[in-house]
Amino acid sequence: MFTIVYNVFVSYHLTKKDSYKRPITRLFCYVDAVLISIFSYQLGGVSSDIYLLYIFIIGYSALGGDKPRIINVSVFSIAVYSLASVFSAQNSVVFFSYWSLA
Repeated sequence: MFTIVYNVFVSYHLTKKDSYKRPITRLFCYVDAVLISIFSYQLGGVSSDIYLLYIFIIGYSALGGDKPRIINVSVFSIAVYSLASVFSAQNSVVFFSYWSLA
């Protein structure tokens, strides 16, 4: 139910003119990064391929052309994905390897 409401809200907001310039669009990027990290945690951390969705988040943040925003979203995505990978690896100590996080 949450995903339906979230997708309707985001789709409605993005159909407006100059939607990428509005402050709430930054919130969408951060929420999407957290949701992808949660899915990554549930699907196996480093071994899951869901990290590829971060490309879309960073790409959308680049549409605004604001370099600090792109850097902030990228660093936030890296940090949240790293935390999800470390927490996922703590559940299975056998598969934990720092080299696989690089």
